[in-house]
Amino acid sequence: MDSQCTVRMTLGTWSAQLGGTWARTLRRESRRRKRLKMSLPLHVRPLDGPLSDQEDLGDVIDFNSDGLYFTTSKIHYAPGMKLIVTFPYSESAPVRREFLGSVVRVEHRWIGSRGVGVRLSANA
Repeated sequence: MDSQCTVRMTLGTWSAQLGGTWARTLRRESRRRKRLKMSLPLHVRPLDGPLSDQEDLGDVIDFNSDGLYFTTSKIHYAPGMKLIVTFPYSESAPVRREFLGSVVRVEHRWIGSRGVGVRLSANA
């Protein structure tokens, strides 16, 4: 009997035949620029709508000039949601910048944690 198992993961698809070896098929990277991996605090709030008063403090995992990826415990993020992002956000930060952004993806990371991908568009 020839059985197959396929598992989708963030960086591609892993496939195996029962009793066989695993093979990885990478999906093509759609980012135009490499991301800087750095943990920095940020402040986020929806731009408008019924959730515009929901402020959030999260941690940036990686970023570039086009977007960023942060972690949060909040569950109200959805693709297409417009945000105001202040990054980096701390009292000791010499410079704080506000950006307009749009949520492009939301991932469930582990219990109580989500990863949010944001495309940055312009200064707020």
